[in-house]
Amino acid sequence: MKATDIIQSFPIARSIVHIASAGSATLLQPPFVKAELARLDGRVLATFPIATPADAHSDVWEMHPDADEVLFMLTGELGLEYSDGQRSRHADLRTGEGVLVPRGAWHRLHFREPGLLLALTATRGTVSSSTAGVQP
Repeated sequence: MKATDIIQSFPIARSIVHIASAGSATLLQPPFVKAELARLDGRVLATFPIATPADAHSDVWEMHPDADEVLFMLTGELGLEYSDGQRSRHADLRTGEGVLVPRGAWHRLHFREPGLLLALTATRGTVSSSTAGVQP
């Protein structure tokens, strides 16, 4: 049993919580290193402030081979482009909306309006590329 005298609040923006396969949750401390996150088992629950097009990283496609990804737009608006490697499609992600990105689906975000994105994802095995479906 965990001690309850150490429960403390933390800011949502720019937070990453690791939820291990065994069920324990740990608030990760910055700096966040992508390679270290990729080695974690389980999932991470993370928030990403999106203030500019650069924050959306729309030039980078990613794919999670081992698990679905859940994205919630807490505030603001993004476009979601997804691809099977042959054909691309688009979806809108507005304030108060979420999407489920199936495992193995290449996807990227497009900036539309500043906001705060919440993501639940398995980082292990994530692949990034400048072209959907083509591994670097």
